[in-house]
Amino acid sequence: MSDRLLVATRKGLFDVRADGEGRWNFGDLHFAGEPVSMVLPDPRDSSLYAALNLGHFGVKLHRRREGMADWEECAVPVYPPQPADETHAADGAHASAGADSDDEAAPSRPATPWTLQQIWSLETGGPDEPGVLWAGTIPGGLFRSGDGGDTWVLNRALWDRPERREWFGGGYDAAGIHSVMVDPRDSRHVTIGVSCGGVWQTDDGGASWRVSAEGMEADYMPPERRGDANVQDPHRVVQCPANPRCVVDSASLRHLPLDRRCGPLAADRSAAIELRLRGCRPSARPGHRVVRACRERRVPHSGGRPIRCHAHTRRRAHVRAFLERAAAEPGV
Repeated sequence: MSDRLLVATRKGLFDVRADGEGRWNFGDLHFAGEPVSMVLPDPRDSSLYAALNLGHFGVKLHRRREGMADWEECAVPVYPPQPADETHAADGAHASAGADSDDEAAPSRPATPWTLQQIWSLETGGPDEPGVLWAGTIPGGLFRSGDGGDTWVLNRALWDRPERREWFGGGYDAAGIHSVMVDPRDSRHVTIGVSCGGVWQTDDGGASWRVSAEGMEADYMPPERRGDANVQDPHRVVQCPANPRCVVDSASLRHLPLDRRCGPLAADRSAAIELRLRGCRPSARPGHRVVRACRERRVPHSGGRPIRCHAHTRRRAHVRAFLERAAAEPGV
């Protein structure tokens, strides 16, 4: 179990450390009083990144290199100029979700400005890609940096997809990319989660994309569109370390079928209070950690060995006891 927690809050970045006796203590406070939207430690060079959303002063990104006491400001993603004729022609998909069935026409929204509103997710590239970072943003742009955040490039292959015009905001007014997952075996394979825009993945480093949210169901949409993969609202999405093509949506606690070998995992949404991912590993290899679940499903592995992919849920009253037991388990 790690002895350090980095907690990004609206009041700053808290560095919480364990003292070796089971007690956690607050250490350094960074960016006191400022809203930190994302923090990312880079295990490749021990750098630390923090994204801030300062409202009037805009979005900022800071980096602290290993051995340095001070943070340095680096570049933030910048959207290209917005064409004059750019409109969200399919924004009616969002409006129709809340429109009455007897309405003659659903109201439409203004076009979403091509302006950075928030860095919602940060992820490092593969172990063979030093300096590569991915940033998921609001309003739905995915950016890549090849120099540790000094410069950023919008992934136009995803941004220019016609399906993006149907994306809309879940908790925010505009769509946003909240999850970015890089396959540790092949850094060209990247999976993202979009609210609300489904789950997308690429196998060629972002040159082409495909939506992969089949099997999800959007209860907020009209009946004829509830199964539409492009309007789904996945919450935090995590991938199985043993088979990164198996990912779990923390909202529904279901395996998303990015790989035909991974079937859906039935789970009670009302009990989805706590999702603790410790790492899915081939069960044939002793000593490896697994993700616990309310139900169990064995999924074939590409090597012929089974993978025990689980998700552990507890109602709020039992979360504390579960975390205490988990902290006491060796090797977790």
